Amino acid sequence: PLPGGEPQKISDKNTGVDFSPDGRRIAYRLQSINEKGESGLFTANPDFSDEKLLFAYNSAELFVQYHDWSPDGRFITYVARSIKNNQKRYFIAQVPAEGGAEQFIVPPRPELISSAEWFPDGKGLAVTAFGPNAQVQQIWYLSYPSG
Repeated sequence: PLPGGEPQKISDKNTGVDFSPDGRRIAYRLQSINEKGESGLFTANPDFSDEKLLFAYNSAELFVQYHDWSPDGRFITYVARSIKNNQKRYFIAQVPAEGGAEQFIVPPRPELISSAEWFPDGKGLAVTAFGPNAQVQQIWYLSYPSG
């Protein structure tokens, strides 16, 4: 027997999930969601019912590498890499959890950003990234919403 009982499959979707602060919704990414081969960022109930596509993107031009709910549950914040003209740019953005326009928190920049995790009070993010001319990643505090 396993501690906690036998696992039960919830979905065949190949993805990791993040729970909203109240536990009533999940956020996740999926690849090849349509005939164009796009990827997408979604929210749904924890059993994957009431699935809502927040936005679709071309995986050759954009890669969402990390996402997290804002502490108030109003936004999905994500770290992404864009590629245009063979140049990589990294940024942090957010989209309303109910759908809507993307808002940049950190505009595109050449230095790698790996992750962004909200502080519980919602007044800032812990960002793992390379600073200008840095040889290793560092952890930075980014105040919010002032940046």
